[in-house]
Amino acid sequence: MRRRLMVVLVVLVVLVSGCAGTSRPTPSVRTIPPDNRPPAASTSPSSSSSETPVSPPSNPSTPAVPSTTGALNVVKFTQVDFASPSGGIWCGMAADYALCHIPFDGYKGQQPTTEQICPEEQLDVTGVNVTTDGASWFCSGDPSTMPVKGSTQVAWQKGTGFPFVKYDGQTLATLPYDKALRHGDYICRSERSGMTCASLVSKHGFKVARAGITLF
Repeated sequence: MRRRLMVVLVVLVVLVSGCAGTSRPTPSVRTIPPDNRPPAASTSPSSSSSETPVSPPSNPSTPAVPSTTGALNVVKFTQVDFASPSGGIWCGMAADYALCHIPFDGYKGQQPTTEQICPEEQLDVTGVNVTTDGASWFCSGDPSTMPVKGSTQVAWQKGTGFPFVKYDGQTLATLPYDKALRHGDYICRSERSGMTCASLVSKHGFKVARAGITLF
């Protein structure tokens, strides 16, 4: 009897302890390892918002108004004529224009016809000029610029040290590469890629080269 009572007591103790150990389930908490945590939102401006937009590079073939820096001022001469160092391009400047003729040798570019430029005059299209109104092609019977040594149009060259060049049996005053002449509101610069002239007022001009002529 005593043994049975002990067994009953043991069973009761087990039942009571089992009830006491039972608890309500709690929501599980998922811990994210530090290496896998999403980055915290930055309070500083993003790098893209602080960057200055970069403009696309300009077309290198598009001429621009030459810089006046270092240009030789020839405004005291009524008209100045000059040739490219090769002698194949003749140009001129005055108070109200700048012009260049179509290259006399090796020209590979296009040019308009007489009917398009001067149908009434029936003259040849011989070059381009620029005024405050803009740049355009022109017609003439003979070259209107004559950069021949000894002429009054090349008096500007005296004392400059700029060389002459022999071309087609004539001695021509030249504007060396990387040099520029300024006559009032007009400027011309000689480069290996061609001769560029422009109006400093209208910002229009042209570039003459054997490869072609561009108006801007």
